[in-house]
Amino acid sequence: LHTAYRRQRQMCIRDSPNLQALSWLHQASAAQIAGDQEAQIKALGLVVHSYPEIREAWTSLIDAQPTFQATVTAHQALEHFPEDPRLLTRGAALFGEQGIHDKALELSSHAAALDPQDRLASELQVRAHLGMGQRDAALKVALSILERDPEHDVVAGLAGLLLAQTGDARAPALLEQSARGMAPPLGVRTQLAAILQANGHPEPAFELMKIEIQVYPDSIGAQRLHGELKASLASTGD
Repeated sequence: LHTAYRRQRQMCIRDSPNLQALSWLHQASAAQIAGDQEAQIKALGLVVHSYPEIREAWTSLIDAQPTFQATVTAHQALEHFPEDPRLLTRGAALFGEQGIHDKALELSSHAAALDPQDRLASELQVRAHLGMGQRDAALKVALSILERDPEHDVVAGLAGLLLAQTGDARAPALLEQSARGMAPPLGVRTQLAAILQANGHPEPAFELMKIEIQVYPDSIGAQRLHGELKASLASTGD
């Protein structure tokens, strides 16, 4: 059985004299293994309704549900565990996906205050400001995060994109740092490639665009710049 469910069963045994919760968790685990998401959600729903003190059941239910339902469940879970950084961060991410950016900012800020090492919470703060169109606030928060966590490559990318809009000299270094990271945000490689192209370096710019299109195939900006660079390099070769 999965580690999460083993933890849940241990919590049930410790926290509840009633083995009904343990039975439902077993059903949820079996349903997950069988690929029966509906049965998994039903069993976990029974657990959180009857035993709301089992924190891991809430997180498993959130993970199993579609985004809208998961958002509602996260809100309910936070009524029971308002100071849980993990639930706050999960809730912030879900509210952000729903476009409810003010709530995402509230939850991510709370999570980051409780756990300053939570990189996702920090990132979600910046994204929430961006979602509300608050670019100055997003940049201020991003730069503040980078002061205490200069290796946060995602936030570095978001800050680099914002600084590039005004031609700030700090932008290229931040974009390059993010591009070297594990998961640069959408547009980071494109913006860095545009800077490289403008500075007379089309080859590395083209390589960046090949990667960007693989990761973000729907990016119109990346496709456009990729085409320009490809044509430019072809004409140079001729």
